[in-house]
Amino acid sequence: MSTAPLPDAATLVAQLAPRVLAGMTSEEQAQGEALLAALVDHWLAEASAGTVGHQVLAILTGDLDAAIRDKAPEARLELLRAQLLERRLQLLSTRSFDIGRRVVDGAVDPATAGADGRAILAEVEAMAPEVRAIKDPVLQAPLNRMLQEIMLEALYAVEHKAMSGRLSRYATDHARAAADPPQVH
Repeated sequence: MSTAPLPDAATLVAQLAPRVLAGMTSEEQAQGEALLAALVDHWLAEASAGTVGHQVLAILTGDLDAAIRDKAPEARLELLRAQLLERRLQLLSTRSFDIGRRVVDGAVDPATAGADGRAILAEVEAMAPEVRAIKDPVLQAPLNRMLQEIMLEALYAVEHKAMSGRLSRYATDHARAAADPPQVH
């Protein structure tokens, strides 16, 4: 466990840029650098949340290096877009699951749940074209699944009807726990 501070975003981008942006046109490099900087911001937020930040960054940079290996510049640019979209969708997914759980738990009034759900649906609608713009089906498929799950959870907050698989499991567990509370002896 390192006690040295984490690198700042500019330093990390400067370390990664030569291998990630190699062979790109100047326009692609500008796009790639902006995407890389945004991705690095997400990484640093994740790494700074715990005590093993340097190990987290090592894993994330290693994963990126492996993902870009032998890829053409255009494919590396699309990979950066997809990875950044995945990060943004993960944050939205956390919010959608949270509102869904609060509805299941009866911990939120319907008006608040509906407003939160509609706000999430608006974000899903805004992100959907970005996901569709990813041409590689291997990169696009998991993003589409995430979008669908988020949409179902947000719709559940609004309509209290269909829900995602994970929210359905949560509701089932919640109902079981309420029907059969643990026995204390």
